[in-house]
Amino acid sequence: MADDIGLSRENLSRIECGHSWPGYDTLLGLMMIFSLDWPQIAVEGNTDRVPRPFQDSRRALSRLRLGSCLREGRQSEGLSLKGLAERCGMSAAQLSRIERGEASRSRAFEDDPADAGWPKDDRCERFVHLELRRLAG
Repeated sequence: MADDIGLSRENLSRIECGHSWPGYDTLLGLMMIFSLDWPQIAVEGNTDRVPRPFQDSRRALSRLRLGSCLREGRQSEGLSLKGLAERCGMSAAQLSRIERGEASRSRAFEDDPADAGWPKDDRCERFVHLELRRLAG
């Protein structure tokens, strides 16, 4: 089951024992395996919570946008975080942080050459790895 979801057996065990909570992709995988729908596992409600970058700069907003585009591209190709991690030589946890815009320091990004004249904190970034760049569009 762990392989079908794209998790290690250890991480699945942590979820089963209540020591960790599944991420969104993991939850969707579990729902598919057990033929569950959202009304069976969650209560509908409203939230004001929105993803926020760590800092209010062009760079942080660029990373948030790149992460969102990466998630969309990965999901459109049916790739799990684990599958993408194997392609890119990164951990699935790091990719998950990147997708959520929470990777404040990562070697996965480089300055976009088009922004060379901007101050460092205001430069947009792009992915270093060509597969991540391709998936993010």
